[in-house]
Amino acid sequence: MTGPSGLGSQPVDPAADETLPGSGLGGLGWQFSKVSKVARARFEALLVRAGGSFTTWKILEVLDVYGPLKQRDLAAAVGIEGPTLTRQLERLDAQNLITRRRAAGGDRRVTEVAPTPDGVALHTALRRAAEQANQEMTDGLSPAEIEALRSTLDRILLNLEPRRTT
Repeated sequence: MTGPSGLGSQPVDPAADETLPGSGLGGLGWQFSKVSKVARARFEALLVRAGGSFTTWKILEVLDVYGPLKQRDLAAAVGIEGPTLTRQLERLDAQNLITRRRAAGGDRRVTEVAPTPDGVALHTALRRAAEQANQEMTDGLSPAEIEALRSTLDRILLNLEPRRTT
């Protein structure tokens, strides 16, 4: 990115400009946005190279951690709305990465989702890509710095969650 008219053709890095105030271009929000965009693009590139996508990784990762799930529980765990998840599951089913079957118990409206052997194999490749992305993001950070970063991000998330009033 180059500077606005009158600032010359030098690249502008608002996060590195100590003359900017702590909000707006020099604020944490701007920096979070920039880091998020760059990290997500790199992560997605690694996932594509491994044969998948960010959404495929999220679905297969949740199924790996929790095992077969009812479709509505999978939607909640992945953070995808029901209709959007249905389209993704149709795609993964067509690629033989997951199976969908009626859940036990007689309720025909409830579908259980599980990975196939092909889905497990793809998840293994996608997990390696995720590990590589994590390694690249934390390169040069000590274990203590990584833990401090995790702790700080957790606190920021708590700060941003809607406050309950009683």
